[in-house]
Amino acid sequence: MNTHKIKLLIIICIAFSLKTFSQSSEGEQIATKFQQYVVGNFQEKMFVHIDRSFYLSGETMWFKIYNTDASTNQLSSISKIAYVELLNTDNKAVLQATIQLQEGTGNGQFSLPITLPTGNYTFRAYTNWMKNYSEEIAFHKIIGIVNVFEKNNDSINHTNKYDMQFFPEGGNLVKNIQSKIAFKAVNNVGEGISFQGKIVNQNNNVIVSFEPQKFGIGSFLFTPEADNTYKAIIITASNDTLSYNIPAIYDKGYVMLTETTEDFVTISVQANNNNSEKLYLVAYNNNTIQINQSQNLQNGKTVFNIHKASLKDGINYFTLFNSNNKPVCERLWYKRPVAKEFVKATINQPHFANREKVNIEVLSYNYQKQPIASNMSIAVFKTDELQPAESIDIQQYFWLTSNLKGNIENAGYYLNTISKQTDEALDNLLLTQGWRRFDWNNILQNTSPVKKYLPEYEGQLITGKVINKNTLTPVSSIGVFLSTSGKDFGFTAALSNNEGDFVAIMPKVINKSILVAQTNNRTDSNYRIDINSPYWNKESSFNLPYFTLHKKVESELNNYSINLQAENIYAKKPSVTQVLDYTPFYVKADESYLLDNYTRFTTMEEVMREYIPGVSVRKKSGKFTFYNIDAPRFQHFVTEPLILFDGIPVFDADKIIESNPLKVQKIDVVTRKFYYSSFAFDGIVSYTSYTGKMGTTVLDKESLLIDYDAIQQQREFYVPKYDLQENKESRLPDYRMLLHWSPNVITTTNGATNITFYTSDIEGNFTAIIQGLTQSGEPIKSSINFTVAK
Repeated sequence: MNTHKIKLLIIICIAFSLKTFSQSSEGEQIATKFQQYVVGNFQEKMFVHIDRSFYLSGETMWFKIYNTDASTNQLSSISKIAYVELLNTDNKAVLQATIQLQEGTGNGQFSLPITLPTGNYTFRAYTNWMKNYSEEIAFHKIIGIVNVFEKNNDSINHTNKYDMQFFPEGGNLVKNIQSKIAFKAVNNVGEGISFQGKIVNQNNNVIVSFEPQKFGIGSFLFTPEADNTYKAIIITASNDTLSYNIPAIYDKGYVMLTETTEDFVTISVQANNNNSEKLYLVAYNNNTIQINQSQNLQNGKTVFNIHKASLKDGINYFTLFNSNNKPVCERLWYKRPVAKEFVKATINQPHFANREKVNIEVLSYNYQKQPIASNMSIAVFKTDELQPAESIDIQQYFWLTSNLKGNIENAGYYLNTISKQTDEALDNLLLTQGWRRFDWNNILQNTSPVKKYLPEYEGQLITGKVINKNTLTPVSSIGVFLSTSGKDFGFTAALSNNEGDFVAIMPKVINKSILVAQTNNRTDSNYRIDINSPYWNKESSFNLPYFTLHKKVESELNNYSINLQAENIYAKKPSVTQVLDYTPFYVKADESYLLDNYTRFTTMEEVMREYIPGVSVRKKSGKFTFYNIDAPRFQHFVTEPLILFDGIPVFDADKIIESNPLKVQKIDVVTRKFYYSSFAFDGIVSYTSYTGKMGTTVLDKESLLIDYDAIQQQREFYVPKYDLQENKESRLPDYRMLLHWSPNVITTTNGATNITFYTSDIEGNFTAIIQGLTQSGEPIKSSINFTVAK
């Protein structure tokens, strides 16, 4: 499928998925442009279930990817590839992997190197299509890692370094208009701090006092007066006095204040002018406009009353436009979701002995108690001060944190308990860490981000540029041939465009290998090929807090270290589960010759002349050439075929003739014109060696060889079985801290499935977390706690 077809498919899919909405005639232009933008800017949202959040260097991290349509949260089949990275504090990738997606999900693992330093890392995941938008769109999660072989792992000293920011509701402070100002204050490890604060004017008079409500976050009301200047002074719990500037105060502008009653959201708008300007308020959620109202200012004031029933669950965006259709204020407001679909996990008992069988029954169902289909994953692990229960789950992510910037300290606090205090804390959080997936200016000006990165709808895309080596300028219409050598080789080809750029779809290739890039050196020997990395070249927007490890966990850390070393010695290694059915790009050869079935010749020329009737071998001016038979027309082609050796194109038949035929296992011949991408090959001759590694021996010196991060090979998490008494009494230690991991907990329309595993020799508290998505796109999650003791 070509690029235009892919883009057209996306737009058609989105257009059919859009929901209708009501709108006022005054705001029709804004709503229409919004809908047009959404149709042309399909967006994905990704969540990754990672088995744990704390590791030792040398452990294995397991994960499952859920890639969805951001408008519906339903699993998306648009992208077939996801990219995952583990970034250090310098935003450098220490691990990277390419994961195959099937119907929106995929799974993989990172083997953490034993040399990985202690610290916090960012796990980042995204698709190629996501790279067209802001980096915040990627999935981010903090992962803590300790290298027990480093010195001074037991503690890291806190320094009295703080950061404080202020966020006026709606966006700006305006002179002589009361505003709500939210604030956030954190220490050097990203934790919210306690403090006493005050706003003072130029005469050092206290205008307002304030303190955080939760996690260093809070808000206060403040009216900046004309001809005054202000600053904030805070005194921390450690008695540090700090001074900060507050946001700029504007002479003219608009201010919004939001209040919530049982049934309504009331948005009061005030501007420091007295005209009767018409204002428009738009409310949207998940790319769907739900509210489009207009009001006239009267004496510089007006009020919008929005019934909560007209808003969707989760984060709603309120944007205020002036009479020129310019956005002047914006804020986020949260409607607590009413769950309609659920998952229930039931364990056979709350307490277990070592090496005892655990059985968990899983049932997904809707609010009518009817079973439903769902796609989930499960992790079962030991919990303690080093390894808490999951810091963020799929419900928190889809309903809240995916629309917020940065790390959210204890996201569960805002959603797991409903009270006036948590409602206020949640509102303050939205004011301090909210963001949106697009820019209103782009919408209103009918401009969209340049779609530099195509969706990988059919497979992994390899992109690059062809450069003239003498002039260093791009070159168009040059054939680029890309291969990974082997018996199950990968091959693709593309033509460069006017800017020298090319895009090629690589068939499924498993695990890291060497990618060979070349042009036809007989005709295009003066060109250089540059290959682009598939990984995002933008730094992560996620600010990593400093890593802390307190002295009191030293004994637990020592136990972790002993357990890991024992696991590495005695545990069975994960087995490979992904075996792809291999078919070459030409699918089926017209002629195929297994050379072991023939009397062996010692020269390749003899083999070709005696055994391969579909290829004519000729010699002209001392150079060998091949010409395949055009079988449908009963004649020979007049140009040479595509020649491959273990998947590597060979443009000089002399190199084939010079090769050792005793190392060749098979020869495939295509005796017809073969169309591939922009090419029409006059037949194909493909040589396969016994080792699959002979292709690199016939490479031209101008070929480019690079490490190619192909699709990661899936591995199966190993769970020992103690069903037999002799296994249960085995003296081999079992020090698994992660008792079970399964990325494929699937319930069909009956809604039920069963999970079994065995406990290890480790005692303590354990947690099983089951989470995923229903067929309708609702995030579901359940957790179970149990203990293991002798």
